[in-house]
Amino acid sequence: MKAYKTISGDVTNDVLVRKHTDIRISEVSIANTHNSNSCIVSLFATNDDGTNHKYYMVKNLKIPVGATLVIDNKSVGINTKTHNLELTTTGSSSLTIIIS
Repeated sequence: MKAYKTISGDVTNDVLVRKHTDIRISEVSIANTHNSNSCIVSLFATNDDGTNHKYYMVKNLKIPVGATLVIDNKSVGINTKTHNLELTTTGSSSLTIIIS
């Protein structure tokens, strides 16, 4: 399974929401496609149990213009049956995200 998503601006955005099927994530790629601004990215897992706990893979990481962050399966290990994979951005970002 591959999922593609484009994000613009400062947002908290569900990249991959919790499903009732078991989706195996082997890699998350986040490319900064903005022409002039670096961006700050946080990638984390959450659950819907009311606790609002966030389990960070990266937090407040600066991605320079034209750079790509690749997170492999050793860092992404989340259970998509029980958790959402979410992304927060700041810095007037323009991002392309590939989940495979």
